[in-house]
Amino acid sequence: DFVYPTGSGKLYGLGQTGAGLTKILQKAIAESGLWTTPASSEGNGAVQNGCLVEYKDYLWGFQGTTQVFKWGLLSGTPSITNSAGTVGTITSVAQGVIAKDDNLYLPYNNKIARVTSGGTVTDAVLTLPTNFKITSICNFGNYLAIGCAPISTFNGNSKTFLWNLTSPDVTESIDWGEGEIRILETVEGLLVGITDRYLNNSVGAGRGSMIIQAYSGGSPQVIKEVFTQALVGKTMPTAKATKNNRLFFAAKIMTNTAGT
Repeated sequence: DFVYPTGSGKLYGLGQTGAGLTKILQKAIAESGLWTTPASSEGNGAVQNGCLVEYKDYLWGFQGTTQVFKWGLLSGTPSITNSAGTVGTITSVAQGVIAKDDNLYLPYNNKIARVTSGGTVTDAVLTLPTNFKITSICNFGNYLAIGCAPISTFNGNSKTFLWNLTSPDVTESIDWGEGEIRILETVEGLLVGITDRYLNNSVGAGRGSMIIQAYSGGSPQVIKEVFTQALVGKTMPTAKATKNNRLFFAAKIMTNTAGT
């Protein structure tokens, strides 16, 4: 959970106190130096890793069981607002996105909360089926694309929903196949999704995989599938970054039982 605001020269990270509460850290120079703790950077709720996003001169995220926090002004002397808004009971979160309407959308559980330019937080502007959790969202043309994984491994395929930002329901539901979609992003007009297909589950029958798919209409097409024969110790965080029409993400997988 890192943010590098344009023009600031500083790198911000979402950490935690010794008691597990939200704590904002910073580097004065992003590429060197040590992390420091700014004044008024500690929250009063348990840290919720997975969401830290810059919007209107503030950093936004979730903490505790129901809080949306903000920290800023980044251009002035920042301080934390522990409860800039409240949402339902949080069980999972995903990275927020600024959509084409210039509002910030913060996903948690199976819901999307909206933050307007004035800082007003509205909970559950969109609610998806309860058997899904949101893992990644991105802009896709005029829509917000919402990647969702089944809460239970044995409870169906992952889905990607397209939403027009105003309707009470989604515009389109795209079947993304077996496994848990972890990353969703638009690259050169294509909607690209990265799926963890039983990398850490015996259901993989000795052969889990990481699947890269692309969508431009119809059904998602598999670009690459990387198999692994060792089904423990794999990780695929939901963190992502795009630069020069390229998508960057992290994954720890093994392609044979020797661990190479």
